[in-house]
Amino acid sequence: MLLEESILPRVRKAIVDWNPRLLKPSTVINPGSSSREAIEDAIASPRFQGSNIPPHLWIHPWLPYLGEHLVELYTGLRHKLATSLAEWEPGVGGNASPDFGLSIVQPWQYVFDRRDFGKLLKRAVTPKLDDMMRHRFVVNAQNQDVTPVRVLLAWSRLLPRSECLRLLERGFFQPWLEYLSRWLRQAVTTTTTTTATEGGSQFSQIAQWYSAWKSIFPTEVLEDSNVQDQFRRALAMMQYSIRMTAASKFRAAAV
Repeated sequence: MLLEESILPRVRKAIVDWNPRLLKPSTVINPGSSSREAIEDAIASPRFQGSNIPPHLWIHPWLPYLGEHLVELYTGLRHKLATSLAEWEPGVGGNASPDFGLSIVQPWQYVFDRRDFGKLLKRAVTPKLDDMMRHRFVVNAQNQDVTPVRVLLAWSRLLPRSECLRLLERGFFQPWLEYLSRWLRQAVTTTTTTTATEGGSQFSQIAQWYSAWKSIFPTEVLEDSNVQDQFRRALAMMQYSIRMTAASKFRAAAV
């Protein structure tokens, strides 16, 4: 009777007031349903959204103790993560730094079910990356900002391969190859109307530009056959332009 009246109420209050974000699992004698409920309450709390502590830092330590018990909380957690990414702008500084989104999503790659993790990316990440490449990536050899491409390539480790290739093809390779085509036409015109030194200098710059872009791609992305095809296409365009220039010079000399 004394136990029920004096001690148990205090135990219940301690459980209610307990903040799993501030307590390590090793300090809990018997992590169980009450721990899971406390974590669930913490995820549901409005404070979750404004917290500066990434959720994986305080949830992951509990996985060895409550792994299966936490699975039913993951739907709500994924919703919270997606909401946290709502204001994130990839490649923009401040609170939404280039790796802000990556830092809060990547730790869950092997915790969530693969299909559910893919849904989170499709809902909260892919549209942001697509918008970044369409509106913020501009090919400009004289003043190039490579941040959008670096951000997209950083996500290549998490995105499904088909989705990453789609974003690269539409967001990077299409404008990149169009820019290369214009630059090569200019180089051909310059070479055939001015000195060989001036034209050769432009082709040298184009070759260096090509190599610099290729160097920022991770090996695992470069090894993809679709990516290799795009770079081979660029090389073919360069070689064709050089042959055209040589043929024009030959014809001009023969006249």
